[in-house]
Amino acid sequence: MTNFFIVGGDGRQRRMEQLLSAQGYPVFSYQGNDGDLPKEKLKEASIILGPVPFSRDKIHIFQAFPEVSEPSPSLTISRLLDGLHKGQLLFGGGLSAFVRESCQKKGILWKDFMEMEEIALENAIATAEGAICLAIRESPFNLHLSRCLILGYGRCGQALADRLRGMMAEVTVCEKSPIKRTLAVTRGFLAVSPEMLGKVLPGKQLIFNTVPAPVLTGSFLQKIPKETALFELASPPGCADETACHQVEVRRIACPGLPGRFSPDSSARILCRAVLRVLGEGQ
Repeated sequence: MTNFFIVGGDGRQRRMEQLLSAQGYPVFSYQGNDGDLPKEKLKEASIILGPVPFSRDKIHIFQAFPEVSEPSPSLTISRLLDGLHKGQLLFGGGLSAFVRESCQKKGILWKDFMEMEEIALENAIATAEGAICLAIRESPFNLHLSRCLILGYGRCGQALADRLRGMMAEVTVCEKSPIKRTLAVTRGFLAVSPEMLGKVLPGKQLIFNTVPAPVLTGSFLQKIPKETALFELASPPGCADETACHQVEVRRIACPGLPGRFSPDSSARILCRAVLRVLGEGQ
């Protein structure tokens, strides 16, 4: 029978352990440091389920303990990889080139969660819903008729735009791709190119970034109203430097791991379904 070893992560991984165990699979879950890593349990496993993201600093496995708000960077990627052997299958979100190359050298199979289209699509919905939860909590404005700007119109930007419109917000999309801008327009949104940012920023109350690139440079940051909240949904480096935002008094709110924070159960079910499909044991 397939034997799972779940390492690191957040509420999603803890819920995955419960879901897989309920289906009769042997599951061992570990969050801890290098010295306490249970080598025998790791060796016995056929499938290793890593977190999403697999790492935030490219050195440590991402893991957020229940009792703390910040992740604990105590288990290194190298230590985990040293304990794996040929024939095992490693899953994780955003696997680096180092992880992939190391697995290939040792004959370890790997699968990146974020390159699985079904996960990317459903993860975008969870991220969008989490972003809206934060916007309601952190902004002094109603979403109703709020003037919102979404940077990027990929999966996450599209899911977010649709849901904000459902709450009667006024949504503008900034996207560099002419095709995606056209798609946004056909769905009823105002769409602008990055060159037009300077003209639209002063009138926005909520800004949501989904682009992992420095879109908002110093000159653009200065055009953002002081009462506007900037929600950083993208992975580092994001759209704007945190120090630069502080200097011009732009309220930048980092939003890592929204699916794990706001919908760990739904997100865990998405991951479990995808894993079992890969193994040929699910639908």
